[in-house]
Amino acid sequence: MGTTEKKPHILVLSASTGGGHMRAAEGIEKCLLERHPSIDVTNVDMMNHVSWLFRTLYVDSYMDMMKHHRRLYELLYTMMDKEPEKMPMQRFRLWLQWLNSVSAHKALLKLGPDHIICTHFTAAEMLSRARRKGYNIPPTSVVVTDFDVHWMWIHRALDEFFVADHEAAARLATRGVAEEHIHVTGIPVCPGFARTYDAQEQKKALGLTPGTLTLMLMAGGFGVSSIDRTARRLLGHFGHLQLIAVAGRNEALRASLDRVAAEFPGRLAAIGFTTEVEKYMAASDLIISKPDGLTTSECM
Repeated sequence: MGTTEKKPHILVLSASTGGGHMRAAEGIEKCLLERHPSIDVTNVDMMNHVSWLFRTLYVDSYMDMMKHHRRLYELLYTMMDKEPEKMPMQRFRLWLQWLNSVSAHKALLKLGPDHIICTHFTAAEMLSRARRKGYNIPPTSVVVTDFDVHWMWIHRALDEFFVADHEAAARLATRGVAEEHIHVTGIPVCPGFARTYDAQEQKKALGLTPGTLTLMLMAGGFGVSSIDRTARRLLGHFGHLQLIAVAGRNEALRASLDRVAAEFPGRLAAIGFTTEVEKYMAASDLIISKPDGLTTSECM
């Protein structure tokens, strides 16, 4: 009896603390399966494998800061952009994270991956610490989903780093990552963004007027924005304008956008969470959004 050769298994590991990291993971998964159908790809949200308390605190605190305390988020982001070994607060954060995720990497390794790709720094932090503690971690790549490279992304115990541009590569190199392990590839997006869509047909499909200036407002995957107020003001001030507004998973925001659409019939297409954002971008002449690495790359 012949033996069946084991297919290569890639584990794509992200974290649901913002839609961009998850979209990057989705893009990698889809591209791998399109180009290499003979391999197995498992796409995992590591937040499903950490303690309930840690997941709640981590995700909820991020969402709360993005909604209500953006200056605090900016302050913490800047303060923590230093080598972790030189920052007591960073060392404590990493220790606490390890305590709450030690079971996660064990569960993930049971999946038997031949290679791991991280699209979130938390996943990279966990695997880097596990390897330094002697765990047998398979080759691991880090895909930086920002145009800037924060210290949180830099884990020299891991193997390969993929970045947006040469400026990001230089930043990694100055922070101690060997140049032969840095690859300039751009930020991964879903294959749909490589396709061509007819802008006027997409406008028509949304109930908008072809040939009319169209702006797209995006609140991000979790709908952390007040684009309903922005939409009302824009439509009220510019009679020649029409809008596409994407509320993400925020149902209250979507309902508010529906009310704005009723005030301006035929001029606002209100969208909830979508996996077809490329079609809406194709219909748009200008996009207004929180400019994270993924959204910027998708626009380009």
